[in-house]
Amino acid sequence: MVSVPVPNTKWEEIEGYFMKYDLDENYQNYKFKVKMRDSDQIYDLRKKMEEAYGFKHSTFIITWVCDNTIHTIFNSTMTIKELKSSNNN
Repeated sequence: MVSVPVPNTKWEEIEGYFMKYDLDENYQNYKFKVKMRDSDQIYDLRKKMEEAYGFKHSTFIITWVCDNTIHTIFNSTMTIKELKSSNNN
């Protein structure tokens, strides 16, 4: 008998806002909420947002903004687990 490890998949809910850089008369903030595996990468989050909301994944970045200041720009190779742990600090 061979023992195969059972993958420990932890799911994370990612919430945030999609905000346009250039404001125009059609400007509207979009609040998003997606469920991702903690082992997924930021790239996967961008692709999921493209599927769900229609924004091309290559036309936006994922950042941490506080008091109208960008504190962190997240790299596409970073995992969701790393993203969540960096926001808890």
